[in-house]
Amino acid sequence: MASFNYLKILIVEDESAFSEILIKFLHPLKKEFPDAEIIIAPTMARAIEIINSVPTPDITVLDLTLADSTPAETIDKIKLIQDKTPVLVLTGLIMPEDKEKIAKLGVEVLDKFSMIESR
Repeated sequence: MASFNYLKILIVEDESAFSEILIKFLHPLKKEFPDAEIIIAPTMARAIEIINSVPTPDITVLDLTLADSTPAETIDKIKLIQDKTPVLVLTGLIMPEDKEKIAKLGVEVLDKFSMIESR
């Protein structure tokens, strides 16, 4: 977990433009956590490697649809990931049944487009 001044955030996002938006959105954390590390993983495979590394990310921000993972596969991976790191799902499009499955896992789902509009 996070030490006093260190925070490791994993962003799992295959759209580089949105990754940059997330980095800007998270930048204010640097005031409280000057040594915060934000890592971008463009694929689920890379995300799993990072999650299994030491230190484990303190939080994982996860796109639901990735180049190497369908929403159903990503939901299954959330079950494994959240044992190691809290997960927040950001997505631009989600089917109601997928949102329900994710909610049952106790994971928050945020709409990418609402986040962009709020900036």
